[in-house]
Amino acid sequence: MHSKIKNVFAPMLVVLSLCVIVLGIVLYFRAPAKVAVPVSDSVVETSAVVQAPERNVIYLGTYRGKKALYQTDKGTQEYYAAPGAKELTVDPYRGQVSGVQGYANFRELKDPVVLYRTTGRIGFDRVVFSDDESKLYIGVIDSDAFVFTIDQVDTKTLVRRQLWWSSAQVPKYPDRHGAAYPDKVFGDKYLLFGVA
Repeated sequence: MHSKIKNVFAPMLVVLSLCVIVLGIVLYFRAPAKVAVPVSDSVVETSAVVQAPERNVIYLGTYRGKKALYQTDKGTQEYYAAPGAKELTVDPYRGQVSGVQGYANFRELKDPVVLYRTTGRIGFDRVVFSDDESKLYIGVIDSDAFVFTIDQVDTKTLVRRQLWWSSAQVPKYPDRHGAAYPDKVFGDKYLLFGVA
């Protein structure tokens, strides 16, 4: 009886071992392709006095005494002023400001400079400033290309450095395909962030 059981389980064990090896090889080669994107420094364009915001542009300025980012788009500028209103209200100064719930008026942003400009849809999700506000860390979302980056911007020189990137087509992590969220900076040396 003992030898019968051995004769039945021995081939099953060999087949199981081969399956595990084949599965390991398949998973190894199935890993997402690596795409090299150079990390580069770039100087942000400076602009003259900005009278009104452009859509799909991210500005850096001072809002109510603190450094902040401002961004607007068509969906933000056009809204129904009251429940049941039949016509859209268009406010070209209405936008989103980092660290502010709801909407803000661009005219309250002091000394705005352009950080990002694109022909497509761009936005930011979360912004973290260093304690002295000399650097900011921003999670940038390029909605047209499905590319997500975390950039560091020197708020004095406006030099921008890409620290991390991913895309929906070639995600860096198998279970995460979305934007990155800067959470906390430690002494301008370490950055804690999450990926959606």
